Amino acid sequence: MGSPGSHVTLFKLESLTSLDISNNSFSGPIPPEIGNLKNLSDLYIGINLFSGPLPPQIGDLSRLVNFFAPSCAITGPLPEEISNLKSLSKLDLSNNPLKCSIPKSVGKMDNLSILYLVYSEINGSIPAELGNCKNLKTLIFLGPLPAWFGKWNQVESLLLSNNRFTGKIPAEIGNCSALRVISLSSNVLSGEIPRELCSAVELVEIDLDGNFLTGGIDDVFLKCTNLSQLVLMNNQINGSIPEYLAELPLMVLDLDSNNLSGDIPVSLWNSLNLMEFSAANNFLEGSLPAEIGNAVQLERLVLSNNQLGGIIPKEIGNIITLSVLNLNSNMLEGNIPVELGHSVALTTLDLGNNQLSGSIPEKLADLVQLHCLVLSHNKLSGSIPSKPLYFREASIPDSSFFQHLGVFDLSHNMLSGSIPEEMGNLVVVVDLLLNNNKLCR
Repeated sequence: MGSPGSHVTLFKLESLTSLDISNNSFSGPIPPEIGNLKNLSDLYIGINLFSGPLPPQIGDLSRLVNFFAPSCAITGPLPEEISNLKSLSKLDLSNNPLKCSIPKSVGKMDNLSILYLVYSEINGSIPAELGNCKNLKTLIFLGPLPAWFGKWNQVESLLLSNNRFTGKIPAEIGNCSALRVISLSSNVLSGEIPRELCSAVELVEIDLDGNFLTGGIDDVFLKCTNLSQLVLMNNQINGSIPEYLAELPLMVLDLDSNNLSGDIPVSLWNSLNLMEFSAANNFLEGSLPAEIGNAVQLERLVLSNNQLGGIIPKEIGNIITLSVLNLNSNMLEGNIPVELGHSVALTTLDLGNNQLSGSIPEKLADLVQLHCLVLSHNKLSGSIPSKPLYFREASIPDSSFFQHLGVFDLSHNMLSGSIPEEMGNLVVVVDLLLNNNKLCR
């Protein structure tokens, strides 16, 4: 389509306040005549083929409030004149190959509240002058993780995931008194999580997934009294799961793939808020207590690849909201509780690789939303339930386990008898595994 500069009449519209040419095929440099539109408050040019640096004339748009130019081919350096945009509130240059540093003059943009520079190949250190942008509430970009982040008293969201941040999490972040959401996932951060983080008492969500964080969490989050989501998966955190987590208003607690050990606190099952609890791939011990039935809001429970023993308590059937139950690869024994048939929302039931015995409860076949059943590598006997209602519907309400959709695995048990004819109606089954049993025609 060429450059909008070929349409010279566009830049004669000096009364224009809003210009949106996003998601087209404009190419070439952004014309310097853009500076003629001095009344412009909103400029949207993203998802095009613009190339080259921003023209210095961009600084003439003194009334500009929103400037969105993501997913183009804009390169650096960023012009110093960009600091003239005193009214600018939102700046998005993400997904551009800028390959330059952030100019120090950005610190003069007093009204800047949102800055998106993710996947923009920013190099060099983040200038300390950026800390002068007192209205900055959301920041997404690449670079080191400086301690002066703590100067932002008004920042509400610190979204710094999928970058290359290294070193420790600065304790000064806790000085951000308005901070509600912090995401530092998928970086290269190491060391212990600072206790000062929860000095930001308004914190609602903390996501530190996919780093190299170490140490325990004995009292780290004790003062985060408003915390509803805590994600610490894929780190090297050790020690036990602390009791105080049960006193926080947590709805999501994800501790997967760490080095946690010891028992799961019984008090955690008494939470009236907890909807998702995942602590797979750790070294947790002990048994599942009867109190598990008190977690009546629980929708997703994943404790696979641990060292849990004892029986599966029948009280687990009290959790009628439960959609995903994964206890694979533990040391559980005894029967599969019939009461699991009361958990009518189950879409995924994985009890494989344990030491369970007895027969498969017929009531499991009544779970009409069930699309993944794994009972392999146990000591189950008896026949396969007849008149099944599961594996019938093609829809699945829990997309987080979509990769397991259609798995019916009863292999490596001691099941006998014939395969029920009604299994021919299980239209959702993709992987049917019945090997290593005593089945016959």
